[in-house]
Parts: sequence; structure tokens; C-alpha cells
Amino acid sequence: MEVPAGPRLHHPGPHGSPERLARRRRMNGENPMTPGKTFDVRWLIAGLLGLYGAVLTVLGVTDGPAELAKADGIRINLWIGLGLLTVATAFAAWAKLAPQRRDEG
Repeated sequence: MEVPAGPRLHHPGPHGSPERLARRRRMNGENPMTPGKTFDVRWLIAGLLGLYGAVLTVLGVTDGPAELAKADGIRINLWIGLGLLTVATAFAAWAKLAPQRRDEG
């Protein structure tokens, strides 16, 4: 049995047709050509710096005498870890308080 050649039916997807989605975005005051949410790299940076900072802070607190002797008695892992945690907090605050703006042009 042969399938008749004709127009293919398009499945509209979970949000309906592209025209319907664009119309809904226009009604909501959004640019219909941009996605609703954009990726903000500041959250990724804050997460990675926070993770590394937490690991170094734990290592700095548990440093033994051999590690302290290598660093002239300074708990360098602790200080660098605390600095990374501070920068991670600043990035997270920046991302939360100043959300990323989309280009409307």
C-alpha cells in the first residue's frame, strides 16, 4: 500500500504553532524572537568559585604541620578558600540584584 503524496502534517509541539507562540509572547510584552529566559553565566561562575572555595576552606582548616611548614606558617588554603567564597557570594548577589537584560532590538 502506498502513502499518498501530499502536504505533511506538522505537529505543533507542546506550545502550539510558532505563530501562536509568537503571538502569546507579544501579548505578554516580550520580544517574540527571543526565548523567555536567558542563560546567565554569573550563576555558573558563582557556583564553581563557591565549590572550589569550600574545598580549599576545608583543606585549610585541616592543614597539618607539614603543609603549614611549606607555606611559612600561613594557612594559605584557608585564606584562598575564604577569598573564593567571598567572590562567589559577590557574583551570586550581582546575578540576583541586577538580572540580565534582553536585547529588544
